[in-house]
Amino acid sequence: MNIQKILENPRFRLETMEPAPTTVVSDFLEHAPDNLPVKYMHFMQASDGARGAVPYDSGYIEIWRLEEALDRQTGYGDDASLAGFFAFGTDGSGRDYLFDLRNDDGAAVYSVSRDEPDAENLEPIAGSFSQFLEHITLMGPGA
Repeated sequence: MNIQKILENPRFRLETMEPAPTTVVSDFLEHAPDNLPVKYMHFMQASDGARGAVPYDSGYIEIWRLEEALDRQTGYGDDASLAGFFAFGTDGSGRDYLFDLRNDDGAAVYSVSRDEPDAENLEPIAGSFSQFLEHITLMGPGA
């Protein structure tokens, strides 16, 4: 999947941001897990976050800016109830989107309630960040 093609697709209706500055990307990579999805990093380098209407339950999504993603890891990560997960966005109604970084062969996307961040409350969303973006594009308004 080519990130630029997704972002340029007229059916991709999220509001995108300016590309993440090189210094922000470097700082993020210094503090973030080593095995974040490559496509996620490509997306963030092209648009440091995005937000807008989507076909999921809440009808909204926000992919956090890199600096914000690091700040929002409370409850996730190595020393938390969801060890091995990394939060990268929200649906705007109390659920966060997470990467499952426990395996080396990809990072599935899940959602979980911010109020109850534990494995019992995980809901699978997509097999990868690429699939996640494709769903947003293919199932967006007018699909």
